[in-house]
Amino acid sequence: MLPGHCDRCKVPGVDATSGSLGQGLSIACGLALSSRLRSKNQRVFCVIGDGEAAEGQIWEAAQFASHFELDNLILFLDWNKMQIDGPNDKVMSLGDPVQKFQSFGWRACKVEGDNVLQLDEAISTAINLTDSKPHIIVLDTVKGGNIQCVSSLANNHCIGFSNEMYEKALKELDAQASDLERGVR
Repeated sequence: MLPGHCDRCKVPGVDATSGSLGQGLSIACGLALSSRLRSKNQRVFCVIGDGEAAEGQIWEAAQFASHFELDNLILFLDWNKMQIDGPNDKVMSLGDPVQKFQSFGWRACKVEGDNVLQLDEAISTAINLTDSKPHIIVLDTVKGGNIQCVSSLANNHCIGFSNEMYEKALKELDAQASDLERGVR
């Protein structure tokens, strides 16, 4: 159901087929502007990766969203500091994404990407603000998260799971769920 590049004809809830990096935010801007022009009370949500944020089209769309005051747009940036060719700092540094988007006229915040409470609070804040600015929530994450057999790989950007890795990951997740039930973090 969730391929590397989603097909709008195969994945429920996906409005645009993906492929070329950077186009998603431009599409989201068009949807947000269209919604406002039609007086629809709709929010548009878009997810991009930090490697993708090296694309010039992202910054053209960011400028567009700010200029047209698309406060019904909420962007999520998965800031895992890695891309297909290696660490962002070696391939193309993003710098401080919160500061960068703020300089483009966006309302921006950063949360721990795996902290559901922080994420929920950031989304609620973005929805309730009416300051004519688009919103970005930077998700500070680690590729593979707390799954050691994935996060410890030198390059885990785009991997297929062998049956063995799948079983290891399930065991790690199961152990983490048990720890959470016992109140251990």
